[in-house]
Amino acid sequence: REGLLEKLRKIGFSRLTPLEDALEKLFSRIKLNPMEEIEINELLNRILAIEIVSEMDIPPFDRSAMDGYAIKAEDSFKASPRNPKMIRLVGTIEIGESSTFKLNKDEGIRISTGAPIPEGADAVVKIEDTEIENDIINIYSSLPPGKNISKRGEDINKGTHVLSKGTELKAEHIALLTSLGFNKIKVRTKPRISIFSSGDELLEPGTPLQPGKIYNSNTPMISTLVEMYGGIVIRGETIKDNKIAIKNKLFEAAGDSQIIIFT
Repeated sequence: REGLLEKLRKIGFSRLTPLEDALEKLFSRIKLNPMEEIEINELLNRILAIEIVSEMDIPPFDRSAMDGYAIKAEDSFKASPRNPKMIRLVGTIEIGESSTFKLNKDEGIRISTGAPIPEGADAVVKIEDTEIENDIINIYSSLPPGKNISKRGEDINKGTHVLSKGTELKAEHIALLTSLGFNKIKVRTKPRISIFSSGDELLEPGTPLQPGKIYNSNTPMISTLVEMYGGIVIRGETIKDNKIAIKNKLFEAAGDSQIIIFT
């Protein structure tokens, strides 16, 4: 009777499964890892487990895009270097401060980049287009309403979908999540992986080189790649070309590994 190996030699590779089909079958059998919640500073290269929807506007308030003076835009209309408009300085708002000012006509407030726009102001004239003397601001440029103001929700509106589950989190994602006020995020747990390099010729690095032997470079290389792509190496070992030894290692690793790699 014709042996199995002989049959495989004759017909086995005449019925190759297309790569796309093989991957589809493989992925259909893979179960998602459970979720865990971790600190924001531990997120790098982790896989997001939930959809992220913004619960706030970014920026959360109208803010100045320039160092200058918050004004009513109409107070600057037709202003020029030859025909400056003059308004009165009535206060200062620094970044990080909340504004209690209510701006009236022909008034201006000194404002820093990122500081909240006071009530009544609808433009910011940059400091380079002004001069000040005895609390009188000379404005040398005409501004339309909204000039040099970063509006509330300009970057992200409340309710906007910002990140999808399955995203591999990078530095820019972590910055985004932090700006939305998150300090912990749900991610998938890291897959636990065992790596075995088999070969009677293999030696561990650091041992004396012997005739006919080579150092095992596969295990550290694959371990590095596993860590790079978000896995945890729970064992990386060299084993002999022995059927029983390989079988024993396979059963040992099957108890606590999600992926087992033989090379």
